[in-house]
Parts: sequence; structure tokens; C-alpha cells
Amino acid sequence: MFKRVEKRRKRQEEEEELGLDEDAKEVLGLNDTDSDESRIQIRTRSLRAQRTAKVLKALERRTETRMKIRTAHQRRWKQFTEFAKSSNAAPDSNAWDVLKARAEAQPKLSLAEGSTVSKRNKKREEQKAKIAARREKKREAQLKRKAKKAAVADGGAEPEGAPPQKKRKVEDAPNDETAPSPTKPFKKAARSPRTDRLERQGKLHAKLTPHEPPGGRGKGNGKKKLKGTGAPSGRGKTGGEKGGKWKDERGKRGKKDGANDRHKPLEIFD
Repeated sequence: MFKRVEKRRKRQEEEEELGLDEDAKEVLGLNDTDSDESRIQIRTRSLRAQRTAKVLKALERRTETRMKIRTAHQRRWKQFTEFAKSSNAAPDSNAWDVLKARAEAQPKLSLAEGSTVSKRNKKREEQKAKIAARREKKREAQLKRKAKKAAVADGGAEPEGAPPQKKRKVEDAPNDETAPSPTKPFKKAARSPRTDRLERQGKLHAKLTPHEPPGGRGKGNGKKKLKGTGAPSGRGKTGGEKGGKWKDERGKRGKKDGANDRHKPLEIFD
């Protein structure tokens, strides 16, 4: 609390030395607060000037202007001087009058239709014309395609541009009806001499015995296969009844009471 009071007292003393009143504070933006953040930092030079109460006034007012020298500035200045010399302008004449006369002497750009067109505009127009022609061709092709599809769907007149179909020759038939085409006789495939020999012997059409289990001799019947020296088909040299004795996979012979009838060989009828 004492620190704040001490700061306020010091600030009042400084304001009295500077001669600041309420109006001056409002103009300078000074706030009557105890915090140092809102106070404006016044430079020492301005404080000294206010304390001494000396006002410096310039005796001669000078205006200095500086401009960058660019290439465009030099070109325009050269054009201006040349026109001023050619128009015999007086040295003490107004520069704006010279510029106005120069602007009137220059030819104006014509906006008529016959004015010159740049190459870039010409290329742009040519490109637009090409795109328009391409779109027109595409539109015509789409219309032709739709007309062809409609003609095929209706089944009426053939679409334009379709190739002519060949007409078939029709033989004379009674009652103005087309006669069916004659069928060619079927040719039998060539038979081998072995097949003819087996057919003569009657061994080609063998019949199964009643002891054959249902399902035949297929792969998926789930029955055990028989082993023996002869084949049941009778086609080999050791086949038929002349072959060896039949045994099951375990090497045991079948019983006579008919328990193992499924292991008997097939009987072939001549």
C-alpha cells in the first residue's frame, strides 16, 4: 500500500514539473492508474524540451523529393523532351499543356470490327471452330446409332446403310410350302478286327451273375478288391475258369457255405 502511494506521489510531482493538467492528460492519453503498464513511455528528449520550454522554428521550409530512376521514367522523359522541342514549346510554358497536346497528337486505337486481330486470338478462334466441328460429328454419329437401334427393335424396315441380305433358294414344294432338306445317312465308325472277333465269339456282351453286388463294379461301391492270377473278364490268356484260385486281400480262401459269394469270379456266357 505504501509503495502505491509513493508511486502516485512521485507521478504527481513529475506532472507538476511538466505542467500537465487534466486536459493535457486527455490529449496525451495519460491514464490515472497505479499500474506502470498503461503509462506512456516519454522520451528523455521530449521531457527536456518541455522542461526548458524552448520551441525551435524552421527559418526556411524546404521540400525534398526523391524518386527512383527507372527505365520507363527515362523513356517517358526522353519522349516528352523530344515532343516539346518539336512543338517549339516555350521553356516557361506549363508541362500539362504540353502533355495534353501530345496526347491529342497520338493516334487513337480503333475498336471497329475490321481492326487487326492478334495471332493468339486467331489461334483461339481456330481451336474453338475445331472443337465445335468435332462435337457436331459426334452428335450426328449418336443420332445415327439411335435410329439404327430403334429400327432393329421395331423389326420393320432395315436401317439405312445396312448391307443387303442374301436370299436362300427355295425348292418347289406342294401347297407352296418349303420342303425339308434331306438328311444324310449316318456313317458308322470303322471297327477294329479284334472287336469283330469278340462279337463273333459272343464275349463282347457279357452278363453279370446274380451274385454281383448292387452298384456294379464302380469305384465308389466301397467293396474290397479281389486278388488273383486271372482276370474275371476272360479276355486274357489266364482269365476265366482256367485262371488261378481267387483270394481276398487277407489271403484266405472263401468258405463253401456261400458266406464269401461276393469274391467269386464273374461267369461269362457264350
